[in-house]
Amino acid sequence: MISNTQPTEEQIRIELGIPPLGSPKAQKVIILSQSSHLDWDWLLPFPTLLDNQPPDTIPYFKDNVKPAKDIFTAAAGFLCPGGTLRPAYYYSICEMGFLEGFAAKYPAAFDTLKQAGNNLRIVGGGITSPDNLLPDGECFIRNYLLGRQWLDANLTGLPMNQAWLPDDFGHDSQLPALMQALGFQGVGFSRLPAANRQALLSDGVDFIWQAADGSTTFAHYMQATYCQGDDINKYNNPSDQINNYYNTNKGASLTDYVFVPVGCDFRMPQDLPTFASDYNNNPQPGVYAVAATFDHYVGLVNGFWQREAYPTPQPFYPTPYWTGYYASRPANKILHHAASRALVGAEVFGKIYETLQLGAADESRTPIAYTPNQTVADGWQTLTPSTHHDYITGTALDAVYTGEQQPLLIKAAAIGDSARQAAAAATAALINAAPQSGETPVAVFNQLGFDSAGLVEMPALLCSNAASVRTSGGTSIVQTAANGDLLFMASAPSLGYDTAYLSASPPPPPTDPTMSLFSSQSPDGRNFALSNYYLNAVVSVDSFGGLSFLQDMSGGTGVELLAAGETGNDLAFYIDSGDIYRFGNEPDNYGNPGTLVLDLKGQLTVKSIEWLEQGPLRLRLQTTVQFNSMDANNNPVSATYIREYTLVAGEPFLRMSITGGAPLTADGFPTSGTTYKGNPYSVMVRFPFINPVDAMSHGTTYHWDSQLPTPSWTTPPTFLASHDFLLPAAASQYQAAIYHSSIPAWAIDGNGALIGCVLRNTPGDTNLGATGSDTGVHTHHYAIRMPSAVQAPSTGAQLCESLGFQTPLLGTYINMPTGGYSQGMLSFPTTFSLASVTSGDAIITAAKSAEADSSALVLRIYQPTNTPVDVTVSLTAFGNSLSALQVTALETDIDGQRSIAVNNGAFSFNAEFALTTLIISNGGQ
Repeated sequence: MISNTQPTEEQIRIELGIPPLGSPKAQKVIILSQSSHLDWDWLLPFPTLLDNQPPDTIPYFKDNVKPAKDIFTAAAGFLCPGGTLRPAYYYSICEMGFLEGFAAKYPAAFDTLKQAGNNLRIVGGGITSPDNLLPDGECFIRNYLLGRQWLDANLTGLPMNQAWLPDDFGHDSQLPALMQALGFQGVGFSRLPAANRQALLSDGVDFIWQAADGSTTFAHYMQATYCQGDDINKYNNPSDQINNYYNTNKGASLTDYVFVPVGCDFRMPQDLPTFASDYNNNPQPGVYAVAATFDHYVGLVNGFWQREAYPTPQPFYPTPYWTGYYASRPANKILHHAASRALVGAEVFGKIYETLQLGAADESRTPIAYTPNQTVADGWQTLTPSTHHDYITGTALDAVYTGEQQPLLIKAAAIGDSARQAAAAATAALINAAPQSGETPVAVFNQLGFDSAGLVEMPALLCSNAASVRTSGGTSIVQTAANGDLLFMASAPSLGYDTAYLSASPPPPPTDPTMSLFSSQSPDGRNFALSNYYLNAVVSVDSFGGLSFLQDMSGGTGVELLAAGETGNDLAFYIDSGDIYRFGNEPDNYGNPGTLVLDLKGQLTVKSIEWLEQGPLRLRLQTTVQFNSMDANNNPVSATYIREYTLVAGEPFLRMSITGGAPLTADGFPTSGTTYKGNPYSVMVRFPFINPVDAMSHGTTYHWDSQLPTPSWTTPPTFLASHDFLLPAAASQYQAAIYHSSIPAWAIDGNGALIGCVLRNTPGDTNLGATGSDTGVHTHHYAIRMPSAVQAPSTGAQLCESLGFQTPLLGTYINMPTGGYSQGMLSFPTTFSLASVTSGDAIITAAKSAEADSSALVLRIYQPTNTPVDVTVSLTAFGNSLSALQVTALETDIDGQRSIAVNNGAFSFNAEFALTTLIISNGGQ
């Protein structure tokens, strides 16, 4: 368990000037905590919020809202008036992105902040204050890691102990797994609907939150939001306001300490020590007020529990606050996750190159110039702001979404993809391949932390006439894709690569029945079948381009997955009166539900169904349909959708994609300005299984959960934020597995069918914040896996299969020197694995250079079992005298951890919780 030496309760009281324990003057202590919540972007873009006065034309910013540079400058004045430290004043900053921007543009003012020492506190410490439901789990970690790096370089010695998530619109039940992995002590959060709120007000706002893997974190619920104390100087009577805060909070504050946050959006700091001192001149009996921080508060409450009794750790399943944002602006989700995968891959391939180069280089060998680290760092710097709770959520104004968020995400994805390709190419250029006559060598890269096999797609370029491929598994066929790319089957080891050889020679006849692939079309052109060893799927005109049959073929007989007479992957059009925050069936700001009902007027018309590919390795079938309806004013509504079905030989799942935009008007655009006509829509894909779904396991940000959300509204559905996979079940039997990379919004409809919201355009305005639209065309990729052999999420099997679906093997040509490699030339082996798990149910989710020592290797290891697991990791060609050290995900030390010797290229450790981070280096740390 992570533990860092922290001040005792009595030491904290002394630091803050609180009367000692047992004093009748301080039986209850009010902690007034000054900060300012700085949204990366929301109603305005980041540069404006950093150092330009927000315009009064935006109503939200009329009341005492200032740019971050004014806020930090004022805080520096309170902390160090006249350049002298004021001991009683503390100021907390959460978002390092703003502090970094301030330091760069206003170094003199930043120097004043630095003089405050530990009176300046970091509560949070990420580049931004992230959403904790939707971001990629590794990007969530990198948000804080980048913040930690910047702190270490610019504010040496300031701790990062707590997570500060005051404005998140919902919470991951497995959040403690990330908190413990990061080394954080606790988390403060604010938004909960009535059901959760009442429970915590009864049981206490401070508790030990436990994830399913046993990870724990201190948790504090801000019962009157993070803005509670901003009106402390209302009517120039702070003492009365402090009394009001105390009376509001005391019933749910079951320790000696009461927390009052003073830090709404972009609020200027106030003179809290003076307010507290004035209050203490005439307080409620036994009540003492002090200006302090959330960091102090966590330490004080922990000290109280040490004196009295620690509460029993407990799971916490937050009811969704809003859920519409799970599906709003899907481009943000799609690009965010794609960029995260690309950057992780670039790190893996770059580390492979660096490791092999260091292991092989001597004075007679000349390595090629390749320095990926700065490019990848720039990619993470560009991407991590998208974890913000008004960014990946899609809840910003249109101008911010199109003018800042989309360009940054497109840039991050491009950096990641380019860096990954460059790292693979640099490595491939040095592989000492052994092609036979007429063969073209290809390196097949696998960025995943487990062995992977599957279809490789790459440009023809050097081998346009390829008909076969030779791999370590034998020789097999090459298919030419519709766009001219080459398709072939290959495999590669964990975090590594293997070498394949393309040739114009014909392949031998296939002998493996599991690699069979068939396509057919009925004579009337109304039914199209895609079949392989594992499944049979029929797409028909009568099902409007959906699945009329879907059969699990394991055992040789087809078992139907879909309910009789129903259509799988059906398109369901819901009239949705919600907004970018909430679906229409969720209550608005006044508690009134709106509309989320099927459009009964809507009709689909099939425009075309055509084969794109009918090869021996991959089938692709494209369907185009048109949706037509009429709104309440008899205005026509129409939209066109392309659904594609892809079946690959040897895969037990059917790949699907949908491309389109959510309909709103006849042309899909506003009629003028922000005035819309027609119905706002949410578009769902629907899977009505043969048995109605009553349970569903699913991936979360970095773990998994089987708890269905408990709604705070009466009309279904209630969506959950899903990562990577879903396992819908009926009567404890899995009906299928769903894999996806960018559709977090899934639910069970009122008839027990699984639905996923793929498109939304709901520019409603219920005073929840920003109002926005989405007239764009988006493409989602997802897959349905046959239920045979689907395993429980605790095995990690379906997670691995989904990751393989999302992150295919990467093929790169090997450009060998003429005549091959001669003695003394730098060259790499034909197959290589950076690291792999050789025992224990675990996978490696990230492999990168350590921040403090680029020659060291960081491995992030995930184990899904929810029980401690002994894990053995094997390393390849990484030097001598190695040792492994368990650290936090911020790459900081954990008390009590000792180095583990690496013997014969392997080491073992006990993975007590879901996430473990290790640094492997020469000689240990």
